[in-house]
Amino acid sequence: MSLKLVRSQTSRVFVCVSCHTEHEDRELVCPECGAEECVVERETQVSDLETSTKRPRARAALSISQTPPKRIKTGRTAWDTALGGGFVRPSSTLVYGPPGVGKSTSLLRIGCHVARQLGGLALYGSAEMPAEHLRELATKIKIPSKELACLYVQDSPDFEDMLQDIEDLEPTVIIFDSVQRYRWEGSLGETELRNVVTTAIEVGKELRAVTLLISQVTKDDVFVGERGMAHNVDVEIVLRSAGKGLVGIDCPSKNRFAATPLGAIESLY
Repeated sequence: MSLKLVRSQTSRVFVCVSCHTEHEDRELVCPECGAEECVVERETQVSDLETSTKRPRARAALSISQTPPKRIKTGRTAWDTALGGGFVRPSSTLVYGPPGVGKSTSLLRIGCHVARQLGGLALYGSAEMPAEHLRELATKIKIPSKELACLYVQDSPDFEDMLQDIEDLEPTVIIFDSVQRYRWEGSLGETELRNVVTTAIEVGKELRAVTLLISQVTKDDVFVGERGMAHNVDVEIVLRSAGKGLVGIDCPSKNRFAATPLGAIESLY
């Protein structure tokens, strides 16, 4: 499996200028039409993602299962309520809320629990917080050792490093914290953020993973970035402070897998 940045790369092919057939090697005589010295080299541009995936085929509607997607419990009743029963695999969820509301705390706990259920690994990409701080947080919120054993942490802000670990580990849960802090080919910006989000979602789908994207917010507590970011994900979760160590979990705008007009409240610790 190859999960790489979606960038163009050069592919060399050899084409007969007489009959236009393609060949793997330069031929003195075209095997198809017999023309001599007519096979020339041509460069084509393809993306890494295109070369690493097979094109899905259309299916007859009557052959498609009507069974609702299986729900994966988060281990937190309030989250399951807000999500309409739990996560779906594969899926992508955008999580945002004001600073200090508990985004990292909640997803660290949930990511370990879900990975343990699925018999896989959770890869926590921490572009803001050093790995040591995240490990300290895991101890503070008392994540069970059997769930913590499923956790890997990558604290590099370079998106390429995170992608390499995804390729190596093939996690069942992938967390990006936060998506705005990841550098795409060494740079930050609107275009780079769009590339990070799009690629994060695509590689998660390829692995059939539960992908969780934590977003920074504006002064109005709206996620930072184009509205298209929320359009691309499957679920949008908003966290809000409910006072005295409580956090509210709402899914008011978007859930492709369920109608969840009601939110829920839980203790952060």
